[in-house]
Amino acid sequence: MSFALRKAGMVVVIGVTVFSCTATMMTLDGSRRGAIHALKECLEDSDVVAARVLFLRYDIYTRIALSPEALEGHAQFNDVVSLSASAKLRLVEVLSAESTEELDYVPDLRWGAIFLDSQGRERCSLFSVKRFHEDGEWHQGVVDGVPMRFSGAGILQWFEDEFGGTVGDFVGERWSPS
Repeated sequence: MSFALRKAGMVVVIGVTVFSCTATMMTLDGSRRGAIHALKECLEDSDVVAARVLFLRYDIYTRIALSPEALEGHAQFNDVVSLSASAKLRLVEVLSAESTEELDYVPDLRWGAIFLDSQGRERCSLFSVKRFHEDGEWHQGVVDGVPMRFSGAGILQWFEDEFGGTVGDFVGERWSPS
């Protein structure tokens, strides 16, 4: 895998060899609806208190799409942050408002949140691509191992609003509606 970073008109390419399976953890029924339901239940659990946040800058280009496993291995920001009840509630509201469609491929992910309980155990996960699709009608991500398309940009906005200040200069240009 190669990463290209544009800085002050210069392109820097970083070569990285990655051997990654895109084997995904499926929910019990293996469906997008089951994954969304399981994620909402996980977020509503008062024992989920933190998230391991993963982020790779938007201006780094890769030759292949980054799966959740590849993002975990190559994220520029990879740290555990506490998660407020209001942040969890807002994400549950976003997930409830968006319709979904299952994808047959893993999109190029740039954001990840692996939600942790008070003992530090992984409970559920959500990953997002870096941009809302150009036609303004959908967004992609992975919920507990299930790749899917969302009807809006609420998940990307949630990541940028909740963690954009935490990852700092890594974010670059934020998403904004046209």
